[in-house]
Amino acid sequence: GVPLLEDSADKKYGTREDYKEYKKSVSVLIPFPPSVFRGLPGFVKAALFLEFPMYSRCMGADNQQRLDNGETGGSGMSA
Repeated sequence: GVPLLEDSADKKYGTREDYKEYKKSVSVLIPFPPSVFRGLPGFVKAALFLEFPMYSRCMGADNQQRLDNGETGGSGMSA
């Protein structure tokens, strides 16, 4: 289910800064306003929104660590 879809997207877009910002701003399972979700600490995201490392397996340790630390360089997803 979700891990397979996340793996596919991470492989395809994992190097894009806007995708990293998107991943940091959107809950995988539970809908929540991105502007609020973005500012939550990692332990809150894991405890309340079930955001676990298994959802970002293909982004690599460096990319996942940057996401966990809230580091981004993109301006968000654009259409």
